[in-house]
Amino acid sequence: MSNDRFKCPNCGSENIQNYEVIYTGGRSSNVSTTESVYVGSDFGVGHATTSGNSVSHLAQTCAPPAKQESYGCGCLLVIVVLSLVSALFHPIAAVIILIALFMLYRSMNKDVEEYNTKEYPKLYNQWLHSYYCHRCGHRFIIK
Repeated sequence: MSNDRFKCPNCGSENIQNYEVIYTGGRSSNVSTTESVYVGSDFGVGHATTSGNSVSHLAQTCAPPAKQESYGCGCLLVIVVLSLVSALFHPIAAVIILIALFMLYRSMNKDVEEYNTKEYPKLYNQWLHSYYCHRCGHRFIIK
């Protein structure tokens, strides 16, 4: 292995970091709880909880690729409802509409499934080997 492998190809700096490390290190969760008691002409007690997540700008730019989401139960519910409504007019129409809508549903999800099984693993693997130079800001891949 060459020592130059883990140097920025743009400026030669060794101050480089993997995207996964940047992304993980740049995220944080916080929870804050406040309690108070008020005594005066009235008596009061208060309690508040605040929670949230924060992500640094650099971590956002180094985020992993996202899988695409398929069209889920809501879409299937629409198919069933439209089929039931069409059954009020003609039973054969209900079957035809059910088959047509289900085929449309499958074709819409086919692209999502194809992306998630073929493209996403490649993009994720590329992300795992991506680096950022903290000196010059250059982004590159180390194989």
